Order: sequence, then C-alpha cells, then structure tokens
Amino acid sequence: MIKQVRFVLLLFLFFCSCSKTESSKYLNSNTMGHIIIETKKAEAMSYSDNEDKEQAERQLSKYKADILKKHNTTKECFDSSLAHYLSSPELTDLLLESIKRNIH
Repeated sequence: MIKQVRFVLLLFLFFCSCSKTESSKYLNSNTMGHIIIETKKAEAMSYSDNEDKEQAERQLSKYKADILKKHNTTKECFDSSLAHYLSSPELTDLLLESIKRNIH
C-alpha cells in the first residue's frame, strides 16, 4: 500500500513539474500585452511619419526589434507565445484583459 501511495505521489510531482516548465516557455500575459500595445503604437508612428511605404516598413522593423529587446525576448518566443494565447478562448481572454489593463 505504501509503495502505491509513493508511486502516485511521484507521478503527481512529475506531472506538476512538467506543466510548470511547459508554461514557462511562454511570455506571461502582462508582457505580451505590453509588447502588443507598443508594437501597435510603433506601427502607427511608422506609417504616419513616412509616405514611403518601404521606409515605413524598415522603420517599423527596427522599432519591433527594439521592443522585443526591451522585453528581453525574441521574435520566435513572441510568436510561439502569441500562438499559445490564441489557442483557446480562455487564454485569448486573458491576453485581451491584460491589454485592456495596460492601455493608456
């Protein structure tokens, strides 16, 4: 009986530790919200300041790189985190709530 309890306890701990490492590979909703807001502001600035579309896109690309660097992340990490938050309605709502809280 004690062996069975130990086995169940070990399984429980194993699955708990797996879920923590899985979720930590994604940016938290607050950081995601800040990056999205800053990116949208950068898009507005880039395209309103430049009549030349190519120049605006170059400027926006630089802004996006700076935003990701400011938040210590990469485009790949941001993209995978965004896909994660859009994978279910509950996670999407969590992200949208974070954006609403941080919009000024």
